[in-house]
Formats: sequence, structure tokens, C-alpha cells
Amino acid sequence: MKKRFNLLTSSVFIAVAVFSLGRPASLKYIGMGWLSSFAIVFHVVLIVFLLVNATHYSISKYTLIICTMFFAMAVSTFIHCANYDYLIETVGPPVAACLFTDCCMQKCPKKYVCISMYILEFLFIINVITMIIFPKGMFPADQLKGNWWFLGYDNTLIYMLIPYVGFSLIYSQIQYGKYITIHSVTALIIAVLTEFLPWSATGIVLVVLLMICVFGNTIPIIKRIFHPKVLVGLFYIGTILIVFFRITEVFEPFIVNVLKKDITFTGRTNLWDYVIDEIKDSWLIGFGQGGTNIWDGWNALHPHCLILDLLYKGGVLMLLPFIWLVHKFTKFSSRHIDLPIIRIVYIVIATILFGEIVNSTQGKPFFWEYFSILPYVPRLYGLEDGKSEVIRLKI
Repeated sequence: MKKRFNLLTSSVFIAVAVFSLGRPASLKYIGMGWLSSFAIVFHVVLIVFLLVNATHYSISKYTLIICTMFFAMAVSTFIHCANYDYLIETVGPPVAACLFTDCCMQKCPKKYVCISMYILEFLFIINVITMIIFPKGMFPADQLKGNWWFLGYDNTLIYMLIPYVGFSLIYSQIQYGKYITIHSVTALIIAVLTEFLPWSATGIVLVVLLMICVFGNTIPIIKRIFHPKVLVGLFYIGTILIVFFRITEVFEPFIVNVLKKDITFTGRTNLWDYVIDEIKDSWLIGFGQGGTNIWDGWNALHPHCLILDLLYKGGVLMLLPFIWLVHKFTKFSSRHIDLPIIRIVYIVIATILFGEIVNSTQGKPFFWEYFSILPYVPRLYGLEDGKSEVIRLKI
């Protein structure tokens, strides 16, 4: 068994696992779509192996809550639409990422963070090069609006980009004890180029917010403003005010003149109205992961709002575990706010949560795995506090 886990935490295996989670969406356009199919099978096999051998390492409570969330989606899918292929494609990456993160953060945290950073850096460097060479996109975007490059659709890149910047900052702290290093500066330059070259409105806002949070963390007033409780509170308040009460008129000058978007958030308001009405018909378990457009009036596989997406795909049974997950994350982060790596982790999570007010990209494995990273951070500083947040299963 020890040899199996040595293989699992080897540099080559970690690199393969991270690549499978961040695999380029362009593979299907260059005759390598089979790699995506292989990645799906790889994730399923990895999940089964880690669950079967769960007595040999600890699983964080955060990972268990995330598994509960996706289990609720699975139940709803079985009942309503039976689209099992798309369900596995959606659930596999985040669950595999979280379980694998639990394993690696216990056995080889520095190696895991370092390899994750370098693999994502390699992928994003290629992506930026394709953006420069093909400013209007490398491939047709099918029915989607926007442009596709090496890694995929312009609006979805942010969900790998912010975690990549986070890995560079965490590695800089582990290796050098500071935020500003060649690794973090490289990551921030890549982040700026990735979002500003295609002028992705949501991505630009999130990158700017991320940079303010990171570089302002040493300034007392900014540190208080960007406290975990404040950021999470703003996420919930922002969702309620923008999605449900539509206070978009207040931000019209910024939305229209700066971001170059219309006041409906590119048609999102109509989609939100439709989804809210639909949720009323199945508020407890939702409608599952169908893999088809949820509304004929707009090409969308999701409601473009995380809270609505959870309710639509898994109902209240999926939303409640998410609320509990965010509550635990907020409480734990607040208790260890003076640890620099804790601040990096909660800033990454909170930044993506802000983007999820008006978006809800499927999967997001690197986003979910940051919750699983959280309880192991105190151990990097020689503290034992995080032990209460992990469980050793006994079968």
C-alpha cells in the first residue's frame, strides 16, 4: 500500500493529474479529443482508488461537504434527466481534485503546490502566445459568444487563472517566505495578459480585485476591509441585490462605459427570471445536470449565477451543504487570518465567488480544491489546529 501511495504522490503522477484537471479545451479541435475522454476515465479511477484506500490517509471535512453537494446533484440527475455521461464529466474533476488534494497536502504539500504552479504556468504561457498570434480566436466557438484559444473560451479561463496565481503565491511563501518573487510576478503578468488581451469584463474585474487583495494585505485598513467575513458577506449581498433585486442601474455607468456591457449583463437578467420561475417547480432537489440548454431563449448550460446554479441542479439539498461549506471556510480563515498562506487561500476562493455572482461555470476543480487545501495550511507553520478539520475513515 505504501508503494501505491508513493506512486500516487510522485512528481510524474501529480503532473498528469494536474494536467488532466486543466486540460486544454482545444484538444478536440486538433484531433486529440481522446485525451479528454482519457481524463474523464482517469478521474473516475482516481476517485475509486482514493475512496477504497481512504483508511490510509485523512479526508478533510471540506472535501466531504463538497462530495455531499455533488451527490445531491447526482440524485437529481438520476430522477429528472438521466444524463449520466455529462454528470460524470461535471462531478468527476472537482471530486477527484479535492480527494487528491487531501492526499498530497498530507504527504507532499510543497511538491504538490510547486508542480501545480508549473503545469498551469506552462499551459497559460502557451495560451497567451495563441492569444497574441490569433487575436480573434483559434477556433470557432460553436454556439458560444466569444473567442476560443488553446485553453478554451475566454470567459472560463479565470477559473484556472486565479488558482494558478494562488499556487504561485503559496509556493513563494513556502519557499521564500514572501509574496513577491519571480514566480508570483510571472503569474500576475500572465493573469493581466490573459484577461486584458481579450477584454473579458468579468475576468478583468476579478484580476484587479485579486491584485488589490494580495498587495493590500499588508495595509491595515485594506486587511480589515478584505476580511473573510466581509468578503463572504459581500458575495451573498451582491447575489441578492444584483440577481434578485436588480440594482444594476446603480452600476450602469461602470457596466456600460468601462466594461462595454449592456445593463442586462449580456442577457443574463432574462435568464435569471426564467430559472427563478423554474426552480419553484422543483425547489427541493432541482433538475439535475442535464447537459443541454436550460432555456431556449439563450444558449446556456447554466444560469450564470452560482446560487441559482446550485438550486437549479440540486435544489435546496445542494445549496445547504454549500452554505455550510462557506460558513466553515469563513470561520477557519478568520481564526488563522494572520497566516499568509491562509490569506492567499481565502482571497482565491472569495475572488472566484465574486465572479460567480453573475457566472456559474461548470466543474471548477481548482476552485473547489482550494477548500480542501485550507485545513492543511496550519501544518505548514508547525501548528496542529487544522487536525480537527480532517477525518480518518474507519471501515
